Parts: sequence; C-alpha cells; structure tokens
Amino acid sequence: MKRKLFLLLTVVLCLFGTAVATDVETGILPTEEIYLTLEKSDFAVFARGEFTGEEYREQLDGDYLTIYDAINSSALGSEQETDLTAVVPLGFSQKWDATFVRDSGGNVSVDAETMAKVDEYCQEKVALILPALSGLLQDEVCLSWLTNQTFSVGTPLSYSVLWSGSVGVGTLHLNDITFRLKDDSITAAAETGTLSDFQSGIADAVAVLEEEYHIDDAANRYETVSILQEYVCDTVEYADGDLTPRKYQTVYSALVDGVSVCAGYSKLYKALCDEYEIPCILVQGESFDVGHMWNYVRMEDGAWYAVDTTWDDLGRSADTTYFLCGEDVLFSEHVALTNWGYGYPYVYPALSETGYQPSTVELSTVNGAQIRTKGAMGLRFISSMKKNEAVVEYGMVLIPTADLTDVSELKIGAELCGHTVAKVEAKYLYAEDEDSVTFTAVITNIKPQNYTREYTARAYAILDSGDVVYGESFTSRSVAAVASAALERDPNLSDADRELFESIVGQ
Repeated sequence: MKRKLFLLLTVVLCLFGTAVATDVETGILPTEEIYLTLEKSDFAVFARGEFTGEEYREQLDGDYLTIYDAINSSALGSEQETDLTAVVPLGFSQKWDATFVRDSGGNVSVDAETMAKVDEYCQEKVALILPALSGLLQDEVCLSWLTNQTFSVGTPLSYSVLWSGSVGVGTLHLNDITFRLKDDSITAAAETGTLSDFQSGIADAVAVLEEEYHIDDAANRYETVSILQEYVCDTVEYADGDLTPRKYQTVYSALVDGVSVCAGYSKLYKALCDEYEIPCILVQGESFDVGHMWNYVRMEDGAWYAVDTTWDDLGRSADTTYFLCGEDVLFSEHVALTNWGYGYPYVYPALSETGYQPSTVELSTVNGAQIRTKGAMGLRFISSMKKNEAVVEYGMVLIPTADLTDVSELKIGAELCGHTVAKVEAKYLYAEDEDSVTFTAVITNIKPQNYTREYTARAYAILDSGDVVYGESFTSRSVAAVASAALERDPNLSDADRELFESIVGQ
C-alpha cells in the first residue's frame, strides 16, 4: 500500500534588508489528513511455531505496541464506552529547528530540508498503524465498528518563530499523530454496534449457556469448549446470497443477528472462549481455495488445536471433524496465512500434529458406607480411581444432606441446601494395585442426635492442568442406615458390634 503525506506548505526563501528581531510568534500550519483503509494486503505469509502467547499483542514491541495500546485504550477501543467520533492521539510528538519565511500575504512556510525530515518521520509512523491495528482486531473481536473501515490520520503541525523581517528561525512542532474513523465510515460503524451492545450480547449468550446448555456443570476445559462449539453451531446460520456486506466480517452479525460467514462464526467462538478464560486466537487463510477464518484453541495439555465451527456447522463432513483437530486433518484442506498483518511478521502457534484426546479419569464411589466401631462415631465412604499421571490430587467431596436434585452440582465449595460442600483430600490409601487406588473419606465425631442424618459423598480428582474431574456415581448414607443394614445382612457380626449397631438403631 502506497502512503503519501500531502502537506500544504510552500517553501519560500527571501531576504529583505537588515534583520530586526521581534517577539516570538506561534501559529498552526495547514496539513491534509491521510486515509487508510483496512483490506487484505498482498503479503501472503505463513509462519508458525514461534508464538507461545495468547494474544497477537505479545508479538508487538516499540511503536507498534504504542499504537495498539493507544487505540485499544481509547473510546474507539475495548476499554472505554464507544464514541465513534473520537480522535485518538497515538503518542508521536516531535520537534525540529527550522527556518521560516512569511510572504506579503502573511502566509508562513518552512525550509525544504526541515519539511523533508517531517515528511519522512510522519510516513514512517503512519506506516505502522495498519499492522498494529490489524493485530488489535485479531485480539479484540468486539471491535466491530473498526472492522473493514477507512480511517483518517492527522499530522497537525504548529510553530514558534522569532522573526527578523520576513525571515525567522524557530521550532516546528508535530503535536501528535491522530487516528479516527473517516467521517463517511461512522454511519457504517454504528450499524454493527458499540461496546455496550457487544457486552449485552455476550451476557445474553452466557445466560443461555448456563440455563440451557448447563455450561457451569462442565467438569473441564474439554467439556466447556465442546459446549461453546455446540452453541455457536446452534445459534448461527451461514448467510445466503450476497456475502459482501461489511457486517458479516464482524462478531456482531453472529452474536446479535445470528447470521454470518466464517468471520462471524470464528469471532463469536473466540469471544465466548475469552469469556470463559480459554486461550483462543483467530486464524485466517484459505479453505477449498476460498478465503476463510477459523480458530486455534490451547488445551490444558499446553498444545494448540484447530476449531472450525463454520465447516462443522455446514456439514462438509462429520459434525466434529474440525473440532480440536490437528495438522493431520486441518492442513489437508486449510492453508493458514498472515496476509492480514500488512507485512508485519505475525506468526501462528505450532498446531498439534494430531487431534486432541480428552484425558480420561475413571472415578467411582462405592454405594454404601462403613461405621467406625472404635473411638468417636464416624462414617467412612470409599471410592476408587484408575491410576492416571495427569492427576495431582484426589479425594471426596462431602455434604451433610441427601436432598440433591442434581448430583452434578455436588462440587468443591458449592453452596447446596444451606451447606458448603467440603473437600477431603485422600491422604492415605485404603487399598492399591497395579492399575488403581482405593481411598476413603471419614466424617468423624457424629453425635447421637445426628445418627439419622444422611451424608453424601462423591469422588473428585484435580489434574495438572487445574481442571477438576468428578465421579459420575455418588452415595448417600446415615449412621443409622448403615447399622441397620449390617444387622440385617451380616450374620458374622461380633457381639460387641451387634450391641453397638442395635443401640444406634434404637436411638
């Protein structure tokens, strides 16, 4: 893309008689704005394997990063309520010593050498804007109002000069380089919402995910990203007919309208992953020789996997062919390019060679309990787990009630039926073999008045990723129920145990 600065300045050098010093004069020099349009550039680059972060911002430094942060923190970015008329100072002020000439009409001009330096500096900084802005739009998908737009860049100049007749010496100031939406782009920007519209749409989506998809019950990252993929495919339809409207390249089209193309699908999926704090990036390129967009998601094993909600929704093959797939599947039909970066060397992370395999942790809780027959009264629950290297902690969660309508709610720290679910880590093994371990959790010091109270137990395991997995089975028992069952089913009870159990049942 060719960029030129058109500065309405005429260089005139004239000397008139003897120099006579006067007061310092200040003023403003007229300049023309520069127009920049976001569109695909000619840089067809595919670089991968060097990116280990979660945002393209992490690949920027210096002035690129200054521009990225200036726009994002402004009323045109994602950190303030949107003002589509906002003028954003990018943080590039500068000054030069210069010679000035004032003609008979009072017009002030600057020497050619200084103006060449100004022009060079401004061109250098302006050339950084689109690469930085494109990285911002990859990271902050909410910025629908900036997508595929034309922008005005200003280079306001002022001066302070000490005149000697019609010639003077002084300082030329670049007050800053400014960035804003071009006037005729503001109306189009308003059609795809503002920050509050995006936030409202995400809040509505989260409410549906919680109420209808039960995403809060997801035991790990795999279950969460699976639900998000299902939600996007359920709520977004691929547009028919004319696919060129700008809105289809925004998250707004998918989030609010429910009709979009691959860009809307991918940006909505990333927006939801961001909401649930799951690392997710946008990837652009081609699929079936057509421009295309999809996502990479980093799972708890640290590897990146591809998710293409568009192709899965359109049924080009099985519904989950492109869900958490690796290079072996994706790159047979997709080509990833960074032609959106305007020549900046953005890179994609290395994709896993093969698709994601969910970690399987097998947990079960014995349907029953045991009574401690010596010392303070206690109720012991027993669970077992297949050995798994990804597990860093395991045990049981307990709650003093059996009045649960949904056992999936029985999780660490949950508030249920007026009680807080307790976590009891397994410190000692009840039994162990080559493949599995058996462990217990004991509720101690149960008072006689609570012998009929039921307690509920469920096994849990914490993975090295931080995810928590729960057993599908659980058990609820009271001291009295266990004692009664033992009296009925165990003819080999000792006299002491039988006397104890009878006293418990007789309470």
